[in-house]
Amino acid sequence: MPISEPRYDPRFCSPEGCVVSKVKNFERVLSDPRASRAEKQEALRFLVHFLQDLHQPLHAGDTGSRGGTLVQVRFFDVGTNLHQVWDFRVMDWHSTDEATWMRELNALATPEMAAAWSKGTVEDWATESLTEAKLAYCLPGTDKPFPSGTKLGEDYCRFVLSIIQLRLAQSAIRVAFTLNRIFK
Repeated sequence: MPISEPRYDPRFCSPEGCVVSKVKNFERVLSDPRASRAEKQEALRFLVHFLQDLHQPLHAGDTGSRGGTLVQVRFFDVGTNLHQVWDFRVMDWHSTDEATWMRELNALATPEMAAAWSKGTVEDWATESLTEAKLAYCLPGTDKPFPSGTKLGEDYCRFVLSIIQLRLAQSAIRVAFTLNRIFK
């Protein structure tokens, strides 16, 4: 969705589908008693993958840069693109220790937060990512997208780390919520 939009709108879903429509399709397959085991296995793999992808802001909001892949940046003086910064580089900057990540994400996913995050629709979750994408393309404290070639470092990492942690925690809770709802 263009980051200029205020919320998810199905008009941005191509005729072949988009993450939101595919999530709904895979939920239907998993709920269908007539679906084959192979169909359900495939639907489960894609449902989990797409729900997680939906929570990565650059997978939802775009500036015409293919989710930030066309925005070349200098991340701690190493050339990369904005999408990679959000997919793994900030996470690696913060910690490569899985136990650290699990401890921090579990601390965010309190029972109260998990209950709150389990509400809403896939469209609502896409809108959340769109809102966060508006921040992803800007330097901290600004509201204008930065150009290719911008240097990103510790200030940017500190700014987006909390967003990345929140979206990871939310995606985990929402995957569990969705699967529990389907397989109740």
